[in-house]
Amino acid sequence: MARAVAVLEKLQPPGRDFLFTPLPSTARHQIAERTDRVAGYDTTNRHLAPFVTWTNDYAATRARHDVVPDACGHPST
Repeated sequence: MARAVAVLEKLQPPGRDFLFTPLPSTARHQIAERTDRVAGYDTTNRHLAPFVTWTNDYAATRARHDVVPDACGHPST
């Protein structure tokens, strides 16, 4: 997970303090040029869900145990 955060940090333009601002490769980036804007709750969850699934599948196929755990007994996705 730390590696994933490091990658997200590198994807952000210089001067951005948030991990989930629109990336330069997206149409939303041109709309949201301000550095104090981030994706909303629903958008962030919609993007995190497949990432959590991929992370857990990746861990499972490599017999790793460092998965994203369920939250309150429910899958994180």
